[in-house]
Amino acid sequence: MQAKVFKITDEIYRISIVPTNNFMANFEFNHFLIIDERPVLVHTGRSSWFSQLREQVSELINLEKLAYIVFSHFEADECGSLNKWLQAAPNALPITNKIGRASIEEFSIRKPKIVKDGQKINLGKHELLVIETPHFPHNWDAMLYFETKEKVLFSSDLGAHLGAGEPQTEEDLSEDIAKFQRSTGFMAEGPSLVRAIDKIEKLDIHYLATQHGSTLKGKNIKYLLERLKMDFGFTPK
Repeated sequence: MQAKVFKITDEIYRISIVPTNNFMANFEFNHFLIIDERPVLVHTGRSSWFSQLREQVSELINLEKLAYIVFSHFEADECGSLNKWLQAAPNALPITNKIGRASIEEFSIRKPKIVKDGQKINLGKHELLVIETPHFPHNWDAMLYFETKEKVLFSSDLGAHLGAGEPQTEEDLSEDIAKFQRSTGFMAEGPSLVRAIDKIEKLDIHYLATQHGSTLKGKNIKYLLERLKMDFGFTPK
């Protein structure tokens, strides 16, 4: 298992891991780092991956400067190694919302910063817009984050697809993503999906930084969101 680093923009990095012993050996787990006055780590990864991720992140920044750790929802690949990161980065705060507060305060060795929908987190040159998306892609505490300078949506499981190939692509992967969703039920479907995508579509997204698979760039992001609503935005009977 090896962590690989790719630069999305000058100050935003993608660090991917493909577990060789995973039941999905062709399935990437991506983590992101925003370098700024107040750097941010997006996704902690599982506890067993911590040493590989820490090594790569440490080559990019001094861990004492890490200010925030963000993730979509309470799940192993989203925040499983949170406490290891908090030990390694003594000034970092985890971020969650009012719904996730109980879980994170119980789990975390450091009290989290509580945010709400529409709030902006100033990092220096960059800022993160908080988008609360209850039950989407998973869990009622779910949130997504939009970096407003480079227009990067950190989309968690939204856009997930198999493969560990190109770190970034402008290709239309909507059929691959829809096929993966149909075969796995990976994300919540129905009204929760529609409400979340309705919010996301209002943003000027240049990069969709999914947690699993290539980062998507360009005009096909808009088409993907439309496709997901059309195929999976049904109203359950």
